[in-house]
Amino acid sequence: MLREEDLIKIGVFNKTHGTQGELSLSLRMGVPEDERQLPYVICRMDGLPVPFFLESLRIKSDHTALVRLEGVDTREKAQQFGNADVLLEKDRAAELMQDDDTEWGLIGFDIVTPDGRTVGQIVEIDDSTANTLFVVEKGDEELLIPAHEEFVRAIDKKKQRICMELPEGLLSIHKP
Repeated sequence: MLREEDLIKIGVFNKTHGTQGELSLSLRMGVPEDERQLPYVICRMDGLPVPFFLESLRIKSDHTALVRLEGVDTREKAQQFGNADVLLEKDRAAELMQDDDTEWGLIGFDIVTPDGRTVGQIVEIDDSTANTLFVVEKGDEELLIPAHEEFVRAIDKKKQRICMELPEGLLSIHKP
């Protein structure tokens, strides 16, 4: 069963394209070159997360694709997905974003301090404000850490770790 806390928004369906049920999909990460990397997406239907398998995926630009969902073969059926958030399981999204050169490729990385203490793991990127934030899971709580380059001391892609020197008191700011 899909649980809301295990999901992350990876994009949004924009509008329909053509008359055969194709949808324009904007992704926060780059569009996978191989459609087998993204065999399905998840959308909320009546408030519940529901998986939809992709019948086709055509790259339109670095962050936009034209997709057709199984069973959605008319413009009318596709219109129900207009402006819908596109979700994926956090661990699956992290796999897809691993090779992404944007901050979205950092999902799943651990934040560590210069003295080696682990702060937590990046589970989401909040880019809804002018300052992008890492949403970091630390045990049962979520912290908000500015994804600002002045705090970053080193990034180790092999170990999936980001060493950050954070200002005093910053780790006491929690996600509402």
